Amino acid sequence: QLLDDLERYRQRRPISARPATLGYRTRSFVGRHRLSVAAATLIALLMVGVGVSLAFERAAAARAALEADRAGEATELLAQLFDASDPRQTRGRLMGAPEVLEWGERRVASLDRYPEMQAQVLTRIGEAYVGLGLYDRARPVAERSLAIRRGLYAGDHPELASGLWWMALLHTDQAEFDDAERLFRESLAMRRRLLAPADPQVLEGLVGLGLALVRRGELRQAELTFREAVALAPDGLGDGRSSVPDPRLGLAWVLMEQGRFEEAEVYLRPGIAAARTRLGQDHPFVINSLNNLGRALQGQGRLAEAETVLGEAVEKSQRVQGEGHPRFGVQLQHYAGLRLEQGDLSGAEALARRALDVQRRSLSPGHFWTVPSLTLLGRILTESGRAAEVEPLLREAVAIGERALPPAHHDLARARSELGTCLAALGRTQ
Repeated sequence: QLLDDLERYRQRRPISARPATLGYRTRSFVGRHRLSVAAATLIALLMVGVGVSLAFERAAAARAALEADRAGEATELLAQLFDASDPRQTRGRLMGAPEVLEWGERRVASLDRYPEMQAQVLTRIGEAYVGLGLYDRARPVAERSLAIRRGLYAGDHPELASGLWWMALLHTDQAEFDDAERLFRESLAMRRRLLAPADPQVLEGLVGLGLALVRRGELRQAELTFREAVALAPDGLGDGRSSVPDPRLGLAWVLMEQGRFEEAEVYLRPGIAAARTRLGQDHPFVINSLNNLGRALQGQGRLAEAETVLGEAVEKSQRVQGEGHPRFGVQLQHYAGLRLEQGDLSGAEALARRALDVQRRSLSPGHFWTVPSLTLLGRILTESGRAAEVEPLLREAVAIGERALPPAHHDLARARSELGTCLAALGRTQ
């Protein structure tokens, strides 16, 4: 029995030599299935938390009865979520975090009597999908949440403005820039009518609009938008708990896209320092901003400093976001560009191929994020004297760019330029 108990202890299962209390068995189960239990608990706690926050909006006379009803709904879903994470209930198959989120998404239908709660829980599930890099799964969830909120609120409301912002962000990630800009502007206008000029939600609205403008290549208008946000909060966001992107980081990004690297660094360093304090060392905003700082240093010819910073961004992204996350592919792509500038063609090629592979696996076919990766790999191969291998890659980059990007977009222009260089190297100048 001792040997059996030792083996059960190694597997984090209850041992027979210890009383099988409910608390002990629960701790053992959680120890064995941390990720799925965490995902299940997240959704359940979101529901309970949303229910509690919405309670304050109800009349005092009805509050107790309403909360009792909601608590029952949340408790039932909590039990079902733990069942979904329990291999005894799933015939031995342990569900991963995306599966638990998908399962929770289906179960939210049980909240039809509480549309406010239903919309907020759907939004949180969509945010979790985005955090995992699962943009295609996030979109229908965001659409459901926004439709519920449009039905609930005939006029201006903070929750409707939030739903519009998230839907706009997903449109941006899928190169639907007209829809993205329209929804960002609608959300921003609503927040301005509801809130103070420098409220963090107004700043978030400006940052989102600036993001959409950069993505569609309207860099001057994007710069003006980010500068407006920075003017409202010149020292960043004072609320230590706020997860709103620091406007200085957005301004630095658009400056870099215009080749103004020294000016970008001026905003990047304090913005990153503030983000580390507010959000933690490993937050995605910090990782992405480190990547931008590395690119700014590279643009100034400070390659050794750039390598240190870009290496940190790659390490953090791999550890925090994972090798299957599309953002990890972006970090690899920029690191490959640095290696190319350092003259390490073989290292640059390996990183560029890895970046493209990550993006092909994690994004929908023909996603516009692959255009810079294809272009960079083509440039590396051309400089390696292998122009014959390059033409299909660059033609793919141009085709994706022409389909997904505005005609004057800088990424499309770079792809066309590299294709011209490739054809010239092959002696095809006509």
